[in-house]
This record gives sequence, structure tokens and C-alpha cells, in this order.
Amino acid sequence: MVRLVPALGAAILVAAFVSMQPAVRAQQPPRIPPGLLAKSQSQGGVRVIVGVRAGDGFVPEGHLSRAAAGAQRAGIAGAQDRVLAQLGGLPVFGVRRFETLPYFAAYVDQSALQQLAASPDVASIAEDKAIPVALAESVPLIDVPAVWSAGYTGSGWTVAVLDTGVQKTHPFLNGRIVSEACYSNANGAGGGTSFCPGLAANSTAAGSGVSCSYATP
Repeated sequence: MVRLVPALGAAILVAAFVSMQPAVRAQQPPRIPPGLLAKSQSQGGVRVIVGVRAGDGFVPEGHLSRAAAGAQRAGIAGAQDRVLAQLGGLPVFGVRRFETLPYFAAYVDQSALQQLAASPDVASIAEDKAIPVALAESVPLIDVPAVWSAGYTGSGWTVAVLDTGVQKTHPFLNGRIVSEACYSNANGAGGGTSFCPGLAANSTAAGSGVSCSYATP
């Protein structure tokens, strides 16, 4: 039995060490996505979405009581404050906080990006960039065929579409567009290349709502 004591002690130590690993790893600062640091250097900055560590973990508000949701929002705001305070004096522009999600977006230079990557209060860093939309699953996903089968047509209703643009000649929309508008803030920080026709900051002329990439004069 005497010989088992050291082995038992070693086993307990190993078990304790292993059980601590997830907690230790969870607090490690995030890694900068490949190529993002070089991009921030070559362009003078890059827009990012930063995840912050707020409390014991995020829970969608639909699963929380009003009091718990309020407490979670306060925790998110506090975590955002801590991270932004760590960026004091560094070039950080166009900060956009998310009230109900543990994230914020900002335009940062290389030094601020490195500071974010070194912070234990930051959970993730991702480039804030446009991703092409896809509609392959949208109609069936929201059970529209069942609505059609029930006899609903949308007659007598006007729909405002807030999106990246539409194909006006699509059979669903052709001849039914009554008004169009475009308001562009391409990089989210009050500047950048406009997506509106003629590179205008905003437009309400015919054709303003047509889907496009970077607009051309």
C-alpha cells in the first residue's frame, strides 16, 4: 500500500492539471486571422469585429428573464469598455457596439490590432467584410409555400426591402417597384467608396435599389 501513495498522488495531480486546461485555454488571447496584420499594415488599417469576454458566457436573450437579460447587457457593455480602454491613444475609428451581443466593430491600425490580439479580454478577432448573400434556402426556410397554399398573396400590402439591392426584372418584382433609394456607408465608419449610382452618398432616383458592387460614375 505504501507504494501506491506516490502513484495516487501523481494521478491526482495529473487529473487536476488536465481539468484546469480548458479554463486556461479559454483565457488565452485570440490569434489574428492570417493575412489580416499584413493588410492592416499595407492599407493603414482594417475594419474588424471583436468578440469580448463578458461574464460566464453568452445566452440568447430569448432564453433569459428580463432581469437576466439586463444584467447580461451590462456585462457586455463593461467588457467592451475594458477592451476599448486598452486601446486608449491608438488609432481606432468608427466604433460600433452591439448592445445584445458580446462584440463591437471598429477600424483599427496595425498597433491597435496587435493590442487586441494581446488582450485576455478579447475572445475573437475577425475581419469585417461583405459576404455575398445567397437565397437558395430562404423561401422554404420560412415556410412561404405553406403561406401560398393557404391563399395569401400579399395583395394590398406594400413591402420595403432593406437589403444590398434587388434584381428589378425578377418575375416577383418586375413592374411592381414603386420607389427606390440607396444610402451608402461602405466601410461603416462614415467614409469609403459609395455603393450608390454615381458614387453618391445617397440616391432616390430610378435604379437606386439595383444590386451592385462598387458603383461607377
